[in-house]
Amino acid sequence: LILATGSIAKSLPGFDTQLKNIFTLKNINDLVRLDDYIKKEPVKSAVIIGSGYVGLEAAEALIKRNVQVKFIERESKPLPGADKEFSDEILKILQSNKVEFLGGVKEVEPVITGDKLIAVRIGDKFIETDLVLLSVGFEPDTFLAQSAKLELGKSGAIKIDQYLRTSDRFIYAAGDNVEVINAVSSKPDYIPLATHAYSLGHIAGENAAGGNTKYEQLVKNISVKIFDKFYASVGLSLDEAKRNGFEIEETIAKARNLVNVMPGSDYVFGKVLADKNSKRIIGASFLGGKEVSGYADLLSALIKLKVHASTLSKINYNYTPPLSPFVSLLNIIGKKFSDNN
Repeated sequence: LILATGSIAKSLPGFDTQLKNIFTLKNINDLVRLDDYIKKEPVKSAVIIGSGYVGLEAAEALIKRNVQVKFIERESKPLPGADKEFSDEILKILQSNKVEFLGGVKEVEPVITGDKLIAVRIGDKFIETDLVLLSVGFEPDTFLAQSAKLELGKSGAIKIDQYLRTSDRFIYAAGDNVEVINAVSSKPDYIPLATHAYSLGHIAGENAAGGNTKYEQLVKNISVKIFDKFYASVGLSLDEAKRNGFEIEETIAKARNLVNVMPGSDYVFGKVLADKNSKRIIGASFLGGKEVSGYADLLSALIKLKVHASTLSKINYNYTPPLSPFVSLLNIIGKKFSDNN
């Protein structure tokens, strides 16, 4: 038996998604339900609670449909998992696209009439809205696992061994419902990403059929589109690194993604984190155009190989004016690490 029950969208007390205008976005059915509602009802305003990856992409989609968007966030800046420099830039992007952001909100309550939410309450303030989208994260769906009395990890996801076996050796598990080992911290972690679910699902299927394949520790590698920019994060963030006991050396740089005279040339912003003792790369973040995906993939490989941060200055990067810059952002960051040692 293989458990591939995935994850479910988190909710908030009082925000019942059975009401006609309270939504989550986890699967196609959620998307169709939200899309149908906007088509049938006069939706002019929306409140998104939580400013993570799903909320940020949903904001752009709503703005394009002439819906005024307001974020309500528990933390002070959007995308709380990002390092401060990037959260600050993301806030500027939201503001330039006429998205209102309310940060530092610890409690929010729904105001409901009949089968519909008409407003949200923050302290003494009431915010009227035509719909609410809950974007407060995901959690593993472990109902079946708990019914089978399987052991769960510290994250609340199913605990598995290197072969994806659960605490019952006849039951395997894979996907967003399992706890994996983070390749940077070497500690159990919950990383619900489709790419990991895909690879783990294949291994679980092979092993359940008699195979003997181990899964490799995972590097978190995730990206998101934020209006006309893209953000990518790989490995550990600064906060995650500190929580895992690392002493950090960090380097930040900004460079053009193409030479200045080329159409589409713009700045891309990058930050790389290294362990202060070993100098190995443990995390990176980028904000810019589509090139950030390639940067993140390269850094993911270097993180897994435990490469010294100065190696970034020794790589032979390609160059052609319509596609790539004369001097890569990664080269600049690598030289800064070299200069510091």
